[in-house]
Amino acid sequence: MLCRLITSLMLSSSVLGATALALPASLDAPALFRSLYAEELKHLGMDESSIQRLHFPLTEEYANFLERCDQSAQDMRMCDQQAQSFKPSSLLQESLHTGFLPAPPEPAGPQPTFIIFPGYIAELAEITPYKDIFTADSRFKRAWRKTLARASHEERWARHYSVMDDSWVRSPLSEQIAAASLDDANGKVKLKLFAMTPLRGSLESVGSLADNADVMIERITQLDRISPLEGPVYILGYSRGTNVALEVVSRLPELKHTTRWASRIAGIVSLSAPIFGTPLADPQDPPAGFPVTTLARIGDRLQSCESGESPARRWSKVQNNARVWKDAIAEIIKDSQALSGPEELAWEGIKPEAIELKAALGILKGVLFDDLFRLSKPVAEYCENLRRFQLFVAKVFEGTEVMTTAQMENWFRTHTLPEDLDYISVNASMMDASRRNQVVFEGKNHLSYDVGSPDLQLSRTNFYQIVRSSGLEMNDGFVPVHRGRFFPGLHQRLNPLQKPYATRTVGVLWQHHLGVTIPAGIATADGGVSPFPRRAFLSALARFVQF
Repeated sequence: MLCRLITSLMLSSSVLGATALALPASLDAPALFRSLYAEELKHLGMDESSIQRLHFPLTEEYANFLERCDQSAQDMRMCDQQAQSFKPSSLLQESLHTGFLPAPPEPAGPQPTFIIFPGYIAELAEITPYKDIFTADSRFKRAWRKTLARASHEERWARHYSVMDDSWVRSPLSEQIAAASLDDANGKVKLKLFAMTPLRGSLESVGSLADNADVMIERITQLDRISPLEGPVYILGYSRGTNVALEVVSRLPELKHTTRWASRIAGIVSLSAPIFGTPLADPQDPPAGFPVTTLARIGDRLQSCESGESPARRWSKVQNNARVWKDAIAEIIKDSQALSGPEELAWEGIKPEAIELKAALGILKGVLFDDLFRLSKPVAEYCENLRRFQLFVAKVFEGTEVMTTAQMENWFRTHTLPEDLDYISVNASMMDASRRNQVVFEGKNHLSYDVGSPDLQLSRTNFYQIVRSSGLEMNDGFVPVHRGRFFPGLHQRLNPLQKPYATRTVGVLWQHHLGVTIPAGIATADGGVSPFPRRAFLSALARFVQF
């Protein structure tokens, strides 16, 4: 249930080690975050007009809709029907007429730690949320390196699955967990950050939520042994990473008996996540998402090896599969060159270049051919490569299926969440869909986007796919805003064993799905990155969780 006014908010978890501050009655959760975020952005020299365009408070009408959805909806489809009447521009107008309250004093007590879970197929693109922060120097990053250097050889290595080896192998922990911090002007750590960085072919960002959670739990346990987690610890799930985080925290009551870190978890922060699924993952015609459809088109045509088949039969399959690869790439190129994207992109000043071509060929060449399956060598390890590829495709499909509306509603029917945690949602949206008589110049928004980037083109294309399939304009190009929120009341109706729990939201960011955490998902020729102020956002979020 959305709590509009907070007269005093206490985080009672023992990990805080200090009494949380009482908030003024005038500050609801989005207003609190807005005041903290505005203060951070003003330090960067940003004016109020720009800040108002980066962060939107909730309108009274939209807040009431969310409350009705939580209190009375029987499933997410009922919420979707009501959500169709809302447009992002209503939040923008509210923001432009809403000022900024003074930020509360800095909270006392230990600084928080964020553990970031990556999004869907992160292991393919090697995309780490907030990568620009993790690549920069920081005090805790240096301390983490020293901690690893002091650890034993056994502690410095962690196991992971390898498609190439078809078994569990061990690799340096430093390749699987990144560390960083946000430091103040005096070099004092304000926020500690860990990011789970799945290796290619580890299947840690595809497959089932249960399997992904098993790995995350093992990884955090090893992390906590060599660098004990301190302060309030929040799991930040980016996109599908939140769904994995939900699976992890659903196991906390049992984990508290076997691990130290489980009792340190203070909550979850959901970053643009399909908590209740996304229309993009639901069955559609044509199907959504180039990675899945591209892999499926290839996988369905490949002929598998059979035990005992003759050399002539085997060679015939090799020749057939070579043609499949050649034809598939030709089809992708042809389809991409013919792809003009939704006509609205041209109206909005977004050049719909070969989005699918760049992304599909990047995955096919850079991952599948070069260093994951080595499918450019169709004879050497031929049968092994086919088996690896087919396993990977199956896991990609499974990873997509868990983001469907039906699968996530079923997850809530069969799982309960601890009622004493802090559940925070961060949602984003692009602007309204354009009409012929009313064009939204999304391609001119230099404040939020790298306007010439494939990321914007792909996100806006997906935005229109969601609009056409579901009528939901308030979406970030992957997740409708309300689908990325916690609904404890709906959860209780889906699962009567669930106890009530409180949730908070920071409001809505004017941004696409990738830009919230990623500088550049698909690299641009000029090396451009999203201008979204990620460091300031994280700094404000670190302060927000302490209230």
